[in-house]
Amino acid sequence: RRFPDRRGYCTLMAPAGVSTALITPLLLEHVNINIPDRGVAREFYVDGLGARLNSVSTNYRQLHVNLGLSQFHLLTEKSIKSKEPVTVPQRWPGRLELLTTDALVDVRDRVAAMGYACHLHAPATHEGKPPALTIDGPWGNSFTVYCTSATIADAVTSAGSHADGTGSLIAMSRLVHNCRPGNAPVIAAFYQQVLGLRVQQTLGRATIQFNADMPGVPAQELVLEEHEDAPEVDAYDKDESAAVHVALYLPSREAFAAAFDRCQAAGLIFVNERFEGGPLEFSSARTREEALECGQFRVKDCVDPVSGRKGLVLEHEIRDMSHRSCPFGRTATPPTAGPAPPPAAPAAHG
Repeated sequence: RRFPDRRGYCTLMAPAGVSTALITPLLLEHVNINIPDRGVAREFYVDGLGARLNSVSTNYRQLHVNLGLSQFHLLTEKSIKSKEPVTVPQRWPGRLELLTTDALVDVRDRVAAMGYACHLHAPATHEGKPPALTIDGPWGNSFTVYCTSATIADAVTSAGSHADGTGSLIAMSRLVHNCRPGNAPVIAAFYQQVLGLRVQQTLGRATIQFNADMPGVPAQELVLEEHEDAPEVDAYDKDESAAVHVALYLPSREAFAAAFDRCQAAGLIFVNERFEGGPLEFSSARTREEALECGQFRVKDCVDPVSGRKGLVLEHEIRDMSHRSCPFGRTATPPTAGPAPPPAAPAAHG
């Protein structure tokens, strides 16, 4: 059942037996996109956008770049065991919205010099929209970049860090993922009734807000937006270019365990064979005990538990703050000149 609140949103009511104590997740921590060319990716994300190379977790099969508390994971090998190189680049089906402390004109000039189409948009004051830079990035990925203040950047840095810290690109503020018409309510039901998250729903759109609840740290949004040319519901399973994934952090051990229990009861726990062979915290927990031990589990089928209808296939790494990669409260290690040498045993991060 759905009831409009005073803002015109609709709040999904959980079914009998499911707690209505819904939570706001902490952090939209990373997006994983497979890439066929590390040099192209490093030039665009680091030299162009202003992200910071993470030399600790970058190795022979992956490039990790930091943007504040979040990251892009850019993988050049399909799996740990096969070591098969990526030949099909992946594309986020929507927009990746980011915050920078650089002047937008400077970002535009850097990216345009690399040959990427970009456009600087004047502020739409009557709509409350700030200036924005839209970029058609490598392999069909679309970015919108907004400028923020040094004060916000300082607040993000104070909240925590990944290894090597951050550059001028300081936040992943909003991810818009297109979905098939009519499916936003189905996906919203999954986030609320299975993962236990607060969802704001308007016509054709479901929004999950992330809030670290730390002074000055900007909120984030994951938006599932209906669109006529969105990929098919199960594109993840059928099309290598669509098999992207996201990672998010929940605010408490209790919320994490409860989310696992609901996913397990619904038969939704996912084992991604591509990450098997690495440490448990970067592969796939199969049991509650494993999930609590490593602070992570995976789920990909966004199913309404009442109707059984599948609204989207999007892989999620659901993490607890005990996960060893959690950036909160950490300080950056000094940046190095280049990637760390390959580890003896693959520590591939999902």
